[in-house]
Amino acid sequence: YPNPAENVLNLSAAGNIESATIYNILGQEVLSRNFNNNNAQLDVSNLSVGAYVMKVMVDGELGVYKIVKK
Repeated sequence: YPNPAENVLNLSAAGNIESATIYNILGQEVLSRNFNNNNAQLDVSNLSVGAYVMKVMVDGELGVYKIVKK
């Protein structure tokens, strides 16, 4: 949250957030971070306005989310 995001994307999970990777619509990786916490923040201020796909690894489980940068 928030989605759409302007500068920071906050991640929160019941389990341990291991990593988050953001891809553009062409499938190119534009941002990747490793974490070891239940809460994390991603700085998306340098991303262009548009839609992205985010893959988040939590306790070995992969979740895929659509995010919008405004």
